[in-house]
Amino acid sequence: EQQRQKEEQQRQKEEQQRQKEERERPFRTILDSKVVPPSTDSYIPRNELSDKLKVAVFSQEEDYKDFFISITGNHEVGKSQLIRHVLGGYSGVLEVSVDNDLPPRTAIRSILGVTDDRAVVRAFVEAKSQLGRKPIIIFDVHEQVTNPGVIKGLSNFAKDFGFEK
Repeated sequence: EQQRQKEEQQRQKEEQQRQKEERERPFRTILDSKVVPPSTDSYIPRNELSDKLKVAVFSQEEDYKDFFISITGNHEVGKSQLIRHVLGGYSGVLEVSVDNDLPPRTAIRSILGVTDDRAVVRAFVEAKSQLGRKPIIIFDVHEQVTNPGVIKGLSNFAKDFGFEK
């Protein structure tokens, strides 16, 4: 009887641990996310742009408190390289590849392993608490994205989630 109780306690302990890990998985995914800096062979330094992007992303000033940064330009001019150069190695940088088949909101949910917006918000709020700064989401919109619904989805995501928590 005592052995059975010990086994039951162990089973309960393991189940509690599993549930805790399940609850923490979304924000841990954010915390563990990083972009890889570009190789020095392929990166063309853009010091002025790099400095401006660093200020915009990491500034704690009121002017930069709640906003999204949109970096646009012609195909193959180095936008992604610049972003990876500035943000490479930082934790809490989630890169989301956007294509015609997967709306941004669905892509984020899939990456975090959650099914609703409340869980997305909880994950980002907890990640912010752990990081001591806002997590960063990079939406890499490929040239081939022509679906107006996907583009509208980016706008809606920014409106729905672009708030201070």
